[in-house]
Order: sequence, then C-alpha cells, then structure tokens
Amino acid sequence: MTTTPDQNAHSQEEPQYPEISLEKAQARITKWLTEAQSIQYFQEHPEDIPRAILVKHEDLDGLRKNFPEASGIRIYFGLEEFEGKMRLIGSVVPVEEEEGQYNDVILSDGAKSSIYDFTSPCPIFCGKPSPMHV
Repeated sequence: MTTTPDQNAHSQEEPQYPEISLEKAQARITKWLTEAQSIQYFQEHPEDIPRAILVKHEDLDGLRKNFPEASGIRIYFGLEEFEGKMRLIGSVVPVEEEEGQYNDVILSDGAKSSIYDFTSPCPIFCGKPSPMHV
C-alpha cells in the first residue's frame, strides 16, 4: 500500500491537547475555592486557600534526564505549614506506562529519591494578576 502526500502529512500532525475555555477554567476554580472553604483552617484564613502550583520547565527537564524511561509525571497534593500558614505542596514522581496504566516510579533509599518537591505554591508565588485568579 502506498501513501499519498496528504496521508503522510496527516500522520505527522502535532498531538492534540485537551484545551478548555477560560470560562470553564474559571468555573472549576470557583468550585474549588467554594469547596476549600469547608476546611476549618481555610474558613479562618481564606486568603491562604491554595490556587495553583507552578512547576518550571527546567525542573521537568531535570526529572526527564534522571528518568528518561518515564512516560510522564504525577503530582500528589499535600499541605505543609510554612511561616505559620498552610501551603499546598506538590510531591512530584515520574510514572511509567504499562498496559494502559501509569505507575509511579518510587525510589527512596536515603541517597537517591524519585520523589521531588520543586513546586511553588500560589499563594506566595502567584505572579501578576491573572484571569485564572478568580
């Protein structure tokens, strides 16, 4: 079977990513903020409700260098007290795909670990005002 130039071009298209509208993102964020207010600490400190986590490209690049076989990453959410306030923390682990499942790659022997904390929570590292900061 031969392929036409059009078929060849189609097979080399950029992958499609699941984009959503700003309005849908804002609705999700608003729902999160509403639900987070049910947590006692955030009822008393609504300004501390976690809004986002920044992960820089260079951190992801380093993880990819250390774990080239990884298919992606998973971010586990946690809370940690920082300067007297509760902050959202992301524990990042590489994952490998096996038979349609993405499994954590966990190495933690004291000398080397595959669990990373290079996330920067917002609030603290929010940057300039954004339409995503509802």
